[in-house]
Amino acid sequence: MFDQIIILSYLSVILGIGFYISRFEGDENDYFLAGRRMRWMTIGASLFAASVSGEHFIGLFDLGAIYGFQFGHIELISCFMLLILCYFVLPIYLRAGISTVPEYLEKRFSKPSRIYLNVISMFTYIVTKISVTLFVSGFLLHKILGWDISKSAIIIIIVSGMYAILGGFKTIIKIDVIQSAVLISGMVLLMIFSVKAIGGFNALQSAVPGEYLCIWSRQRLDDLPLAGLIVAIPIIGFWYWCTDQFIVQRALSGKTVQDAQRGTILAGFFRVLPIFFFLLPGMISHVVLRPANGNGSFIFATLVMSQIIPTGVKGLVVAGLLAALMSSLANALNACSALFTLDLYKQLKPGARGSELVLVGRLITTALVILGIIWIPFMRNMQSNIYLQIIKVNALLSPSVAAVFIMGMLWRRMNAKGAFWTLLLGGGLSFYRLLFEFSPQAMSVSVPVLDKLLTVHYLYYTIVMFVCSGIFFVAISMLTESKGEAVSDHLVLTRSWERYSKLKSIGQIVSTDFRCLNTKISIALVIIIVFIYVVF
Repeated sequence: MFDQIIILSYLSVILGIGFYISRFEGDENDYFLAGRRMRWMTIGASLFAASVSGEHFIGLFDLGAIYGFQFGHIELISCFMLLILCYFVLPIYLRAGISTVPEYLEKRFSKPSRIYLNVISMFTYIVTKISVTLFVSGFLLHKILGWDISKSAIIIIIVSGMYAILGGFKTIIKIDVIQSAVLISGMVLLMIFSVKAIGGFNALQSAVPGEYLCIWSRQRLDDLPLAGLIVAIPIIGFWYWCTDQFIVQRALSGKTVQDAQRGTILAGFFRVLPIFFFLLPGMISHVVLRPANGNGSFIFATLVMSQIIPTGVKGLVVAGLLAALMSSLANALNACSALFTLDLYKQLKPGARGSELVLVGRLITTALVILGIIWIPFMRNMQSNIYLQIIKVNALLSPSVAAVFIMGMLWRRMNAKGAFWTLLLGGGLSFYRLLFEFSPQAMSVSVPVLDKLLTVHYLYYTIVMFVCSGIFFVAISMLTESKGEAVSDHLVLTRSWERYSKLKSIGQIVSTDFRCLNTKISIALVIIIVFIYVVF
């Protein structure tokens, strides 16, 4: 009962804060980019809170129990991707003056490319973020607290949706600071009590096979082949961390380039934590709760319900769970709303005033909340290994997008026709492969090459499609007219000193001391990551 009071109180506080912040009206810049006034600590905390979602609590915990630290590489690679975003991609976005990531594709290539990325992004948010968060909300709150599955999911989407609808991104990113603090506090408590239950880290080393504590062990891990880990995961990581509106939106809200960059670096430090917050307790649960856990699924719920976690602490841990779920859901709703309003509606009605765009954004967010409620009865068909399923979806959709962004930023010769046809054909094949995953018999083909592409491991598919997309992009661009010198320096990667001088030319204040400090902090992050790889 005490735990439920803590949880209900937390939901009430978040809703109250959301109402309070949303009282202050603003224009579309406030609603979708928080007025571009956010400081680096807010950006970093929001990036972390938004990126930890339901698949971590279900999938990553279960994978920690089955494989130990072997999935840690996927989490650590995100730190490197955040550094790439910070030093290479983000300066281009800021120089381009974009409000959404698809807008960059229009400025660099063409409007059809922008529309393609817009549609594919909204699709992935609905499939991999909104639906997954509702699934996790319902099932975990049912298992931990005994609440009805549908009612639990409805409560979460209504609370998240209300402050997302009223206050937009300005409210969401400020609440994310609170959510990240609660999330970290809850998971630190869970980790401490888990380690205490097994008798310390030395006892854990004695209780599990050696490969459990090794990130690069190949003895048990068939789901992620070595080549996939080394090559495909960075491709997927670039798509998620550098080209996804859901992530980049936070960096675009920075008051200065220093705030935007340091916020992404801070998020890189936070992204080290999931190894110890999810994989480590999952591994310990495999040892301590093996008889109670049965087949090993939903091990997070099993651990929280056990006697290992005392009353009161359970409420704080579940509050951390809710913080992650609500943050991810609210950010997905606002990202979808921003993409529809700024990339579609504003293009159809260029003269729309700020108040009209805010109204459209609120209506779209409301529609997504209603759609989420309608989706709830179908959640029971989703699988518990949702973490791997999301990796699979991202692996199939990312190659052509990543290839177009990377080559478009590196080489001026890449043109609009090459970009659009690469996105269209690569996306078409990826969607066909995605449908094949759900219905192999109906989507099978008799063409040997296509059949091999449909049946190869999804991470090998990512590598093959990324290479093929790059080759195709180059071929089409070389065979058609070139914009060449007409491509603005603001839209491509330049040498470091030119990169920052061009930011100064568009009104961004760039401090040399601040840049040096960012570099030192980034080096410290890389040292921490290398240390983890060496130790584990």
